[in-house]
Amino acid sequence: MRARVGLAAGLALVFMAVFLWRLWGRPVASASAVYSIHHPAANAIDGLMATEWLLPNATTGWLQINFSSPRTIHSVRLMNAHNIHFQDRASEKVRVIAYRGHQPVASAEGRFAAIVAGPSPLNLILRADSVTHIRIDVLSFFKSGGGLAEVEVH
Repeated sequence: MRARVGLAAGLALVFMAVFLWRLWGRPVASASAVYSIHHPAANAIDGLMATEWLLPNATTGWLQINFSSPRTIHSVRLMNAHNIHFQDRASEKVRVIAYRGHQPVASAEGRFAAIVAGPSPLNLILRADSVTHIRIDVLSFFKSGGGLAEVEVH
């Protein structure tokens, strides 16, 4: 009986340690502005295509992703927003800048073709070492405003 209790306690401790490590090791997103409380910056890094970070009407802006520790990056994949219920907002021209501390170390620009109802990926080559954060500037947008559904850093 004591062995079972000890085993259960040990497993619970390991589970809790892994959970906390994953929670603290996750990137953190912030933005220049958001359309509403239902479309925060965190939606762009939650792994769900159904959620989106959206900018306010007729506004350009930026999304910043801070890493828990410096990392090497090779590319960034952006999934465009489309505002699923109205399909009235999506980013057009974007620029991604990789930073080491306050120093920009690499950048890439790209353009989405149009608002589409389904996934709309844009893959940008962006190679840099010891990157502490990236910033995605939405330079122009379609219809009412810009945003991103998901950002993947590889």
